Amino acid sequence: MKFRIFDKQEKKYVDNNNVVLKSDGLLYRVIVRGVIEFLELDPDRYVVEFSTGLKDKNGVEIFEGDIVNHFYGRKFVVELRSFIHEDMECGYSENSLEIIGNIHGDENGKD
Repeated sequence: MKFRIFDKQEKKYVDNNNVVLKSDGLLYRVIVRGVIEFLELDPDRYVVEFSTGLKDKNGVEIFEGDIVNHFYGRKFVVELRSFIHEDMECGYSENSLEIIGNIHGDENGKD
């Protein structure tokens, strides 16, 4: 699953190219120094937000924590479990949603 990582201390999204989310639910930075090492990242500092697999009407990928506006005027915070359920129940489509921010105050998940 695709995910993004928000650093609560630095108050920005971080590059997750060298980060893995292991089956224990924790994030690890991958360090290669002759051998591969995994450095556990502080779970209280970093927030993992998963992709919904959908894009909004502007082609921007929708993640957990995004604030979206439905064309009927309803604004809501995307939570993966409830979003998928509501998407199926209410018939939301990619063309009916627009990301207007996220819970961290960053526009579209950008720094």
